[in-house]
Amino acid sequence: MDSLFEDKPLPFEEELKHVEGYLALQKLRFEDELIVKYDLECRDFTIPVLTLQPLVENAVTYGVRKSDSGMGAVTIRTRSYADRIEVSVMDDGPGFVYEVLPDDQARSHTGLKNVRERLMRVAGAKLVIDSVIGRGTTVTIILPQEEKKC
Repeated sequence: MDSLFEDKPLPFEEELKHVEGYLALQKLRFEDELIVKYDLECRDFTIPVLTLQPLVENAVTYGVRKSDSGMGAVTIRTRSYADRIEVSVMDDGPGFVYEVLPDDQARSHTGLKNVRERLMRVAGAKLVIDSVIGRGTTVTIILPQEEKKC
């Protein structure tokens, strides 16, 4: 829990190891019902602690597992641009209507709110959510990049 308040980002590879461990457990649990894909163009950057894992957990829990068949895919993708690095978590689940709610109504989006706040506080980064009913959800972390790393 102390890592939630850590203001020093860690290497993406380290955060990815935590996610891979979580996904390995989910694959044991759901077997062929869960497909995991990695499309990692870039790995040499830092990311705030516990920002990727909650997004992947949401993709499995509210994306893949909430699909009509209970089956689906989660993809983790990284891309490097001149001014930013993008880390996306995509699922092919049912999608949802995302709206920014007042604090007293936002309980269902607490995890996303916490990730968004940690990204801004630690890295000056943004969280972008794109979800289409019936097609899935993509959540993208946009990390500013001052010098080309990847």
